[in-house]
Amino acid sequence: MMNKKQVLCILSLLTLNALATTRVVCVGDSITAGYGMPKEKRATHSYPSVLASLLGNGYDVSNLGASGRTLLRDEEKAWIKTSHPAKFQELKPDVIIFMLGTNDSKMDHWKNKRNFERDLKTFIEDFRKIKSDVKIYLCLPPPAFNRKTKQLSSGEGISGVRILNEVIPLIRKVADEHDIPIIDLNTPLMGYPEDFPDGVHPNEQGAAYIAKVVDENIKPAVSKRSSEKDDIVPKKYKPTLEDVSYGPHERNKLDFWKADSEKPTPLVLYIHGGGWGGGSKESNSGPSLGLFKEGVSYVSINYRLARKGNVLPCSLHDAARALQFVRYKAKEWNVDPDRIVINGGSAGGCSGLWLAYHDDLADPDSEDPVARQSTRIAAAGVISAQSTLDPWVIKERIGPSAAGHSMIWASVGAKNSKDVFINWERYKDLAFECSPINHVSKEDPPVWLLYGNDEPVPVKSKGIHHAEFGRMLKNKCEEVGLECELSIGSQKNRDDRIDQFFRLIFNLDE
Repeated sequence: MMNKKQVLCILSLLTLNALATTRVVCVGDSITAGYGMPKEKRATHSYPSVLASLLGNGYDVSNLGASGRTLLRDEEKAWIKTSHPAKFQELKPDVIIFMLGTNDSKMDHWKNKRNFERDLKTFIEDFRKIKSDVKIYLCLPPPAFNRKTKQLSSGEGISGVRILNEVIPLIRKVADEHDIPIIDLNTPLMGYPEDFPDGVHPNEQGAAYIAKVVDENIKPAVSKRSSEKDDIVPKKYKPTLEDVSYGPHERNKLDFWKADSEKPTPLVLYIHGGGWGGGSKESNSGPSLGLFKEGVSYVSINYRLARKGNVLPCSLHDAARALQFVRYKAKEWNVDPDRIVINGGSAGGCSGLWLAYHDDLADPDSEDPVARQSTRIAAAGVISAQSTLDPWVIKERIGPSAAGHSMIWASVGAKNSKDVFINWERYKDLAFECSPINHVSKEDPPVWLLYGNDEPVPVKSKGIHHAEFGRMLKNKCEEVGLECELSIGSQKNRDDRIDQFFRLIFNLDE
């Protein structure tokens, strides 16, 4: 028989285990309820059920999905008019996965779209009244397809076009205003109409993928964060500001080094590499900070990785957002907004080239003062950067080892290297948009390219950093009369050579 001390010990442990349980509630419509599969499988194969398995011990997941329900609260089939809100109050969740908006896209409901933003804000307020520290995630609804054409549906019923162009922007707006993280379930599923047999509801495979994306967004990535923090590469100088948020995502962080100057300083914005699938500003050796004592300020950024449910152009748009944020802070940080250049290697260099050549992403009519800022730069100096994401071109010019690199296929959402070739029609528009070479025009700024790998093609390995990427880009620039310096060979003193290029751009020697 146990003594009193042992009983108290066991009770204490049980209490701790109960306290450690994270209660997750999935609020949604028939997609959440699991209507894309047979009734007998919904309890085990709906996305909340799969999510519970993925999260494992320490999480309790509840499915509050209701078929045909809307976010709009005044509609006859509003989610708020079900029995679920009462259950919700009983559960008092720690985490809410909120996914409504698909049924709202029906014209019978969307005629009242003026109330959508208001009603979403009311949901958020109500959730926080029940539990003030609840963690809310707003999901961008999956795409809806025409069953015959496999394209986004349109018309009077559920409309994939309205979801993409009208519903999602309103969700993003509210998320930004309330500093709520977004889980994008639209972009990664855009190319998979086969996972939505009736055009709206995911089958078992689609639900499993939704669960995977949600899991990767909400589960604390302890091991990943630990590895990044443990692998910190010391910088030459301590940043003036660290981990400044420039956007809503947890990786939208930057470090800022403010140069000592009475006049506004030029600035180098550094973007780390890693194939858009890894890396961080903490673990990367850059920026060089070589011109810091000459009156040049620096910024180094983290950004969303194009993996695990995210696809391009997320990494590119985050780099653009960081640039706009710096311009927004220009006066406060004593930065000259007209003398900003970009530096980076590999994928970071590709992002830099994309910004150098892409049309200005500024939205002058935006209510967001950051979004109103220009994304144009004075120059880019990059190392081993990719100029195109077209796997066919890469395979022909460099070889299969480069075309088969995960940066080329995973970043656009393909399942593997074969998928990107077999289903090229699905991925080509995104690959085209995210390829710097496709945006070159005579009005663009000068760039400086450095490559160390110039092995005879087809190369057997490491083709993703081959000099042929630079040759293709230089040829394109020459066609329009644009300055593009290409250096191939030893990468010894490469930071010094880039600094010299930026020194000329900034006129530091005058």
